[in-house]
Amino acid sequence: MKIEKKKKTEEAYLPDDTILCPCAVMKIRQCYNRNQMRVLAAIVAKLQPVVRYQFLGLRTEHRPPFPPEKLINGFVVIDLPLSLVDDGRKDYRHVRRALKEMSQMPVTIPFRRDRHEEWQQVGRLLSVLFPERRINPSAYVYIHHTIADSLFSMSGGYFSFSRKTFLACECRSSQLMYLFCERWRDCRLVRMGIGAITQLLQAGLHYRNFYTFRSNKLDAAQRELLKLFKQRKSTCYFTYHPVYEGSNVYGEPAGILFHIHTTDSATSVMEMRQTVCRMLMMHFGFREHQVRRLVARIDEWNYQAVVNKLREMYDRCRQRDGINDVHAYIYAIIRRTIHKFSHEDVKEQELPLAA
Repeated sequence: MKIEKKKKTEEAYLPDDTILCPCAVMKIRQCYNRNQMRVLAAIVAKLQPVVRYQFLGLRTEHRPPFPPEKLINGFVVIDLPLSLVDDGRKDYRHVRRALKEMSQMPVTIPFRRDRHEEWQQVGRLLSVLFPERRINPSAYVYIHHTIADSLFSMSGGYFSFSRKTFLACECRSSQLMYLFCERWRDCRLVRMGIGAITQLLQAGLHYRNFYTFRSNKLDAAQRELLKLFKQRKSTCYFTYHPVYEGSNVYGEPAGILFHIHTTDSATSVMEMRQTVCRMLMMHFGFREHQVRRLVARIDEWNYQAVVNKLREMYDRCRQRDGINDVHAYIYAIIRRTIHKFSHEDVKEQELPLAA
């Protein structure tokens, strides 16, 4: 019996559901809606052999992602199955409409020249042609090679995201913030300027007031990603805090501090809270309902400081060093420690500044 050897391909390194995406694709400044964003994700999924070929370092010589011999009249031609955009429906009229609209919408694309990033507006990202097919309908997508080389080059970095999670997002803001979380998930804490985040969500012209933008865009995306996370349809979600300059805590903030939560971090934070709760109950006689709200504020930024303070207070309480109400004293000390070592203290540290 003939035994076939398994080929060493890029599929062995990443799950089937995972899409490896160059960061330049996420940086496109566009006004696409939810269906058009799904089309863009489907194009990236269709070009996975090209992207993963670069990711694995198989391209030894300095060549563009799409060599001239693979172009047709200077264009990259993609045979895009419409089921790749939305595999939950049999009627693809909304997909065809999205492709036609994208072929007429101008976008601004990042180009890397001499290690510097520049921006250039183009009349359209792609052109589209629909062949006559009743079975397995598809579309021929044409992207000019200069645009394709800039977007699908790995020189600007890359990240991976789940196609199923992306398709589960119901609004455009959730799609973009999900990609943002996946891109920065290893940093866990990212600071972003107001101009950059409104530009990412393309909301600068529609929401002049920060609080309107916050409730209609950020809060909506946060609720949906948290819902997907609880349903185990996503592995990450985010929380955020406005960052103000000086003592000012009103008006327009200088930036936003994003805290990206993942499955691993959520599990570790839960264990940290359980540890602090056990220490308070075992060593200081608290009941669980008395410290439930206090323990809920424990995270990876203040956990170690709280544990150290509890150890210090335990030795002091054993000596009865002038403490009348132990419960009130410990509660106040831990609450001050949590506040001191929360995000407010982390803001002044060197944090990655999202572009």
